[in-house]
Amino acid sequence: MAPQIKTHSTQHLVIGYIALAILFVALWYVDTRQIKEQQELINSTSLATQKMRLIADLIEIARKRTRLSHEMLALDDLFAKDDVYLNIENLAGLFSEKLNALKKLPLKDDEKQILILQQNIYPQVMDMLGEVLILVLEETEQGDMLARNLIIHEIVPLQEKIVDGFMRIMSSIQKDVSDGTNESTEKHQINATFRYTLVAIIFIASLGVLFKVMTLMLNIEKSLQSDSLTDGLTGIANRRCFDHMLSHEWKKAQRSKKPLSLLLIDIDYFKKYNYIYGHQEGDQGLVEVSQVIQSATHRQSDIAARYGGEEFAVILPETDTAGALTVANGLLESIQTKKIPHQESDIEDFLTLSIGIATAIPVPKYDLESLLKSADDALYASKENGRNQVTVHIAKSIESLT
Repeated sequence: MAPQIKTHSTQHLVIGYIALAILFVALWYVDTRQIKEQQELINSTSLATQKMRLIADLIEIARKRTRLSHEMLALDDLFAKDDVYLNIENLAGLFSEKLNALKKLPLKDDEKQILILQQNIYPQVMDMLGEVLILVLEETEQGDMLARNLIIHEIVPLQEKIVDGFMRIMSSIQKDVSDGTNESTEKHQINATFRYTLVAIIFIASLGVLFKVMTLMLNIEKSLQSDSLTDGLTGIANRRCFDHMLSHEWKKAQRSKKPLSLLLIDIDYFKKYNYIYGHQEGDQGLVEVSQVIQSATHRQSDIAARYGGEEFAVILPETDTAGALTVANGLLESIQTKKIPHQESDIEDFLTLSIGIATAIPVPKYDLESLLKSADDALYASKENGRNQVTVHIAKSIESLT
């Protein structure tokens, strides 16, 4: 069904282009000079459309930054606030890209003047948004109040000043387009209806393309954002996301003085599994194991990730060793219940897991690398002691570390 729709769409496009070509040829036969003038009008309209499209994007970006600043203020989770600020920074880059593209297009003197007057406002807005982030990260009523006042009394007026400048440029462009159309109408009264129809068709087609491109870019952006944080095979968090989240949770544990547990998980004899069943079946095995691990993270704050190859990891915020051990034992039971066949395993006839656990409350002499090493040592011990088991790393006491 999809190929037929694609074929029909292509046929319609071809017919449309042929019809437009016939109209242009007919117009050329009627009056070569009128064709030239019409082409100039089309070029002018196309340029105006490019400029208005860029300006519309700039206005939307400016307003979206304001919305995101309010959203950042309303969020409770520090990581979420940090993510929102990263989105604001990304929008700043996109804003600069669109602005440079606009400056490369032919602009009138008054339009250039407006952009010159606004160029000092852009960094001011980003500096203030940076101040807002610092204030909201304090997680105090006074910080939130100062951030809110900064947004309402400083950032919003500056953003609206930016938007107002772009709106004036937009109005100027629209006026130019209108004046050009009227001039063309006066010069070509005989073909006025035809010419307006042609311009309307081109304008509607441009809007259609713009809508299609914007939709496509939005989908690509969502896909890229998702792909950058998730593993392409299993669909759970990837190593990049794991590193970021572990660092984030470690900082939270430093502030809260609550334990953070880390599970490192390895599929036993997975290289043999790949060898006997093939890589395609091996990938399916990874997916099934990841689903079991994901199902073990019951809380929203728990994070399951693919650590690399056949290794996985689970971050358990505000969880002591006993809680982590409960999760790990549950994983062993779940994977045994699933009974994914593995004839070459030296332990069972199905896939099994080796798990290492490390738990710590951050102190000056026990850093994040120490936690990772502790979990890795525990995982190594599970493998050395026969696999298909859980080993808990026993760290030094908190008193001895401080």
